[in-house]
Amino acid sequence: MTASPGPEWLHAEVTAVFPGGLDGVGPAEDLLDLGIDSVRLMLLVERWQSAGFDVDLVGLAERPTLAGWLELLRAGAPSADPAPGTAGPLTTTVLRIEQLTPRMVRVTLDDRAARFAGARPGAYALLRADGIAEARPVTVHPHPASGEVDVDLVVHDQGPLGRWAGGVRRGAEVLLDGPHGVPELPGGPADWTLLVADHPAQPALAARVAALGAADRAVVVAVVPDAAEEQLLPTAADLTTVFVHTGDVEPVLRAVRAAVPGTGRGRAWLAGERHRVHALGEALAALPALAGRCVAEPYGAVPAVA
Repeated sequence: MTASPGPEWLHAEVTAVFPGGLDGVGPAEDLLDLGIDSVRLMLLVERWQSAGFDVDLVGLAERPTLAGWLELLRAGAPSADPAPGTAGPLTTTVLRIEQLTPRMVRVTLDDRAARFAGARPGAYALLRADGIAEARPVTVHPHPASGEVDVDLVVHDQGPLGRWAGGVRRGAEVLLDGPHGVPELPGGPADWTLLVADHPAQPALAARVAALGAADRAVVVAVVPDAAEEQLLPTAADLTTVFVHTGDVEPVLRAVRAAVPGTGRGRAWLAGERHRVHALGEALAALPALAGRCVAEPYGAVPAVA
């Protein structure tokens, strides 16, 4: 993390835990009134403290706006100079491109991205490249032994990242800023873990599932366009996967309700388009087995974490 955080960084950080996304939210609007509750605020505080910030929790609560938080975080930013090559954007080169599905490609970056080796599962970076003027968040999959990093991307024509993914070539230069943290799964005893993700969030889903242990029981609901986009999810956990071939909220809700185990206490992670995630979060919050144990990563104004 750079010593002086900027609005773009704060926007991405808050969006990761904001139930409704930040589309249309101004710098002076009250974030607590808009849906940042104490649980989500503490997730942000823990993340920033782990990055070395001296966090003024009282100040964040008293000045709950993007402008107020940015001023407080700049005041509490780490003062020590970072070690060379561990902070700020770095330039890497595309080594390989692999077609995972008809609409998903894997871009492998060279070992100059080795600093991502210790990133938390599901961590993201902000990516810039030729044709991507505004940084886009992408999930990173590091390979500690080689120092290389995989970035899986959805190919589409609805934004610069999707178009770049469809035309990227070996040797292309990529700027990465990160790694940036993501909310942890709720702690404490859990009999099972529910993970729900739409198509652009499949790379983040894969990272979360891979991090589960052999003692974990997990249920995944993966929302993808069609059967050709279904991917295996390697994990040591006892995994059940349900694929839903529509992005409409109601069919996804039905699939999630049907997939939730009938016994035990669980925890849930939701990632995807903010309206869908908000609807799912409300439905799951009503289930006693998941009360207070859901973490959401919605996206809105900031494009999907790919």
